[in-house]
Amino acid sequence: MKKFNNFLDNKLIPFMTKISNQVHAKAIRKGFIAVLPVTFIGSLIILLHRLPLSIIEKNQKLLFELYEITLGLIGIFLVIAVSYNLAKEYEMERLSIAQMSLVNYLLVSISFTEQKITLDYLITPNLFTAIIVAVLTVEIIRITDQFNFECQLPEQIPTAVCETFTSLIPGFESVLFFTLFSYIFQSVWGTPLSGFINYILSPVVNIVDSAFGVFFFGVLSQLLWFAGTHGVATVGVILRPFLEQNWLVNAHLQMSGQEMEHIFTMPFWNFYMLIGGSGATLVLSLLCRKSKVEQLRETGKVSLLSSLFNIDEPILFASPLVANKIMFIPFIFIQPTIGVIAYFAIKYGLVSKSFIRVPWVTPAPIGAFISTLDWRSLVLVIVLALLSGLLYYPFFKRYEQKLLQENE
Repeated sequence: MKKFNNFLDNKLIPFMTKISNQVHAKAIRKGFIAVLPVTFIGSLIILLHRLPLSIIEKNQKLLFELYEITLGLIGIFLVIAVSYNLAKEYEMERLSIAQMSLVNYLLVSISFTEQKITLDYLITPNLFTAIIVAVLTVEIIRITDQFNFECQLPEQIPTAVCETFTSLIPGFESVLFFTLFSYIFQSVWGTPLSGFINYILSPVVNIVDSAFGVFFFGVLSQLLWFAGTHGVATVGVILRPFLEQNWLVNAHLQMSGQEMEHIFTMPFWNFYMLIGGSGATLVLSLLCRKSKVEQLRETGKVSLLSSLFNIDEPILFASPLVANKIMFIPFIFIQPTIGVIAYFAIKYGLVSKSFIRVPWVTPAPIGAFISTLDWRSLVLVIVLALLSGLLYYPFFKRYEQKLLQENE
């Protein structure tokens, strides 16, 4: 155990913390937060689209158009948000850089062979393309700025004119780079860069969207929590782009009348794995509430209500679960275990895939139902919550007995 703790403290946590605090990672994280209003509005439109009401059926075309200009164009909103926040991290001019990023994103989505912009390449989930374009645009402008280009004009011309031309150079170079790269790329491959990026990342997407991916990221998140680091936020730097992309692809396929592809999505993570919060601690909070130990009872009082909304910091640090050797095994492995069970339940058609984004603080059964519009998902969450309680129970009773002996 000592060697394991040393590995966590000296290897894993410093590495993951370094990634989490890296400027690009911070900008991407803030970018996703910035586009949440658009995602929730788009999700509401999908929800309305599925309601069996006559007024909805008469306005299906309008709702589909509203979907296209919200979630369909989510890449546009994300490229602006990420580039804006990355420019802010570098203390650069934010608005103009965000505009250049948008231009470059449109460039990589243009079909040069057809000599026109086609919405077929824009109204698809292209989160990875948006992130890559945003980061490259900011970096090209930042590096170009470091060369300090000087404008030589006659003295009679105001300096403001020279400064204006100088300020245009970095943005022009970024646009020139993406224009040439996109044109050459499409001449060789015959497809826009955005589609190719999704293609080359598909093997990684498939690994993440698997039972192995569910288990691996579930364990990794809990290991970080056990060592005192915010596991969800830290792992989310790597995981979130994939989970957001997956549910958006499902939403796009659902609105197009096609079969959905992905199981491991953001709603899956929030409502099948984090039932009550990290570690699936909802039923554990109830066990604490009924405990013979006053410390655990008080923890249960505080944590039970918050756990209903998937916030479990009180039980993580007050019981505590963090750095608790007795609770190590259930705390680390229950969350990924119920995640794998949910994965196969969905894979074999017992429950539908998720395609609607719901705020993570929504109670898990309700959130799962809304995200799938399948009543069986509600039943699955309840079963998983009860199972997590059963798995926690023997370890909890052992820990409770230890505290009783210490209090005698």
